[in-house]
Formats: sequence, C-alpha cells, structure tokens
Amino acid sequence: MPSEIDFDPYEVLGLKLGESIKHVKKAYKDVARKCHPDKAKPEDKEKAEETFHKLKKAYDFLTDQESKEKYDREGAARLVRQKAQEEKKAQSSATRRRFVDELEKTEAAFGVKKSKPAGPKDFKEMTEKELNMFRSMNKEALNQFNAQMNRINADTHAKVTKVPKSTPADYSDLRAAEEDILGDLLG
Repeated sequence: MPSEIDFDPYEVLGLKLGESIKHVKKAYKDVARKCHPDKAKPEDKEKAEETFHKLKKAYDFLTDQESKEKYDREGAARLVRQKAQEEKKAQSSATRRRFVDELEKTEAAFGVKKSKPAGPKDFKEMTEKELNMFRSMNKEALNQFNAQMNRINADTHAKVTKVPKSTPADYSDLRAAEEDILGDLLG
C-alpha cells in the first residue's frame, strides 16, 4: 500500500477531508467510469491515462486504513493552519488598506498631490533638458549652495594659494557640488 503521495487524494476523488472508506469507494467508481482511458478521445488518451493512474493511486491510498488515518490527522492540522494563514492575510490586508486610506485622506487635507512615478529618479539619468528644468525649478536653493561653495572655495584658496577664478578646477568643484545637491534633492 502507498505510504506517501504528493497530491490531495480527497480532491482527486471530489470528496471532503475525512470521508469514510464507503464514500471513497463510491466516489472512485463514479469518477473512474467518467475518466477511464478507454472512453477518452484518441488525442486525450495520454492525459486520461495520467488522470486515471492518479485516481487509482488516491483510491489505494485512502482505502488503506493506516494511511488514511494518518493523512486525515495531518490534513486536518494543515487545514487549520491554512485557515489561520488566510485569516491573518485578510487581516493584514485590511490593516494595510486602512493605513493607505488614512494617508490619502491626510494628503488630501494638506493638498498634497501624488507625484508621477514616471521620469528618472537619479539626476545622472536625466537628459540635459530635464536637468535644466530641474535647475530652474530649484534655482534659489542652487544659488544659495553655489554662493556658499564659492565662499568656502575662496577661503580655502586664499589660505593655500591664489588660484584664478576661471580655472577648470573651480568649475569642476562647483559642478560636483551641484551634482551632490541634485542627488540630495532627488534622493
């Protein structure tokens, strides 16, 4: 007699967990008549044979008293676990939905509009046009930062050596600072 199977034998026979052997035998006869390979069309014969073998395996498993009792005990425990998991998932989904609803109400109260998910998230992925548009939108913050960087650069350069203001080093420092600001604003 089979000791282990990798499918639900009750489901194959169209029964509920824990049905009696009498019901198992009756269900087997009914289902076997319907899905016997000899009654199948020639193109469906292979599938019908697989189904019939699975049906026979389920019948053999459930008519063995020891295997059936073990499966019924474990199956009942599995059904209880499955029901608990489904309830937990439903509760979690309801809680998550409630939080999202509350957030949307709060945003609506403050007039916050949902941002568009489209577009690059990192300034390095932006096109020149997008970068220019972003710069114009945040010009004041960039100007303040650039002024601060100019003061820091001026102080640093004054202490070390006099460097002309139009050197590529100054431009690259400002460019790097601007990229840092853009990264912070977008990040």
